[in-house]
Amino acid sequence: NYDMYGYYADYADRKEKRGKKRKVWLIVLLVLAVIVAGALVAHKVLVRPPEVPGTTQANSEGIHPGLLGAGRKEGVYTFLLVGRDDGGGGNTDTIMVGCFDTQQGTLDVLSIFRDTLVDVPWEIKKINSVYNRNGIEGLLDEVKDLIGYKPDYYFVVELDAVEELVDAIGGVDYDVPYNMDYEDFTQDLYIHFQKGQQHLDGEDAVRLLRWRKNNMGESLSVGDIGRVEVQQSFLKAVASQMVRLGNLPKLRQIASIVDKNLTSNLNYGEMIWFGEKALGMATDGIRFHSLPGDYTGSVWSNTYKNYQSYVFADAVGLLELVNQFMNPYLTQITAEMQHVITGSDVGRTGGNASYSGASHDESNVGTSDVVGTGDAAGNNTSNSTKPSPKPPENEPGSSGSQGSGNEGNNGNNNGSGNNNGGGDNNGSGNEGNGGSGIESPD
Repeated sequence: NYDMYGYYADYADRKEKRGKKRKVWLIVLLVLAVIVAGALVAHKVLVRPPEVPGTTQANSEGIHPGLLGAGRKEGVYTFLLVGRDDGGGGNTDTIMVGCFDTQQGTLDVLSIFRDTLVDVPWEIKKINSVYNRNGIEGLLDEVKDLIGYKPDYYFVVELDAVEELVDAIGGVDYDVPYNMDYEDFTQDLYIHFQKGQQHLDGEDAVRLLRWRKNNMGESLSVGDIGRVEVQQSFLKAVASQMVRLGNLPKLRQIASIVDKNLTSNLNYGEMIWFGEKALGMATDGIRFHSLPGDYTGSVWSNTYKNYQSYVFADAVGLLELVNQFMNPYLTQITAEMQHVITGSDVGRTGGNASYSGASHDESNVGTSDVVGTGDAAGNNTSNSTKPSPKPPENEPGSSGSQGSGNEGNNGNNNGSGNNNGGGDNNGSGNEGNGGSGIESPD
């Protein structure tokens, strides 16, 4: 029907209905606005930068820069990343220190080799044994002795968590550096990769990270040093993919995976904050470094009657690296803040050996023959690369650093008897937890 002006008679009714629809949409938009505002408020409250932990005197040697009143660089945070492998006896064979400059958009990561010699009161003095015996605080103290400061935060991650993480980001494209062929049915471990570009899923990633030698096919062994290099290059590939903006919707899923598979002194919101800061970071802003030192050292074990391989840290080179790339303080880290021991320090009982950094009572340093380099008491240097002879069977307590110069006063430093560091040691296996003392081949 038309009215006198030619319009539909129900025009007013339709106009009223449209008005009601507009009100409905307005209400929906208001509700959405409230939800978004609430989410933003919650994000602001929950997702925020962490407080830098207060500095207290650690059990480690040396002086902590924070105790000297050293100011911090704004937006620079440090952390310790520890990878545990239950398949390898629970030892922490992956130990990395990170320094994240959120303002400059750089992340520097230092790999500490699992065989690094540290000052502990048991015989097999490898840093990968510390976590199982003394927990995360003990490991933080040993790391502080090396780099001069205690990292702010820590992440203890199970190796199996890598599988979930890699799958969550859709796998990783990685240039495998070697033909890898290793099998161990006792560990249900089967590693087979061809050299070259590969797209790896989560299971592939775990196998790749555990490899360090072949026992079939091409004869090849890269040892712990080579394995760390593979870990570094793979983690850089993972990080490059994770910081892509396309993974922004997956950020909470990634944080959830990380949160349920790790032990940390950061909460969920703080992890999200770090993740957001990392998104969009340039690939060349991620730099990996390796602990400088002598990678060919070895020390005779009185318990296992064999030579244990060690990495002897280069205190001077490490100090330079830390100050250039990984110092969160406004002042320089100094040698007095470190407590680095070298191969020639092992085997001395009583007296003062030549340590880098703080003075130390070395009564807990066990008796051993040393092969490698480093200053010893008396300022002589042992440069021999030949294996040291075994200690005489009728002198189980004797020890001596073998080299080209006299060490101490007469070149032979006699111990005071068998020193097992206060308990049985299990080599580079699971120390203190019933390991066999035989290195896992992976």
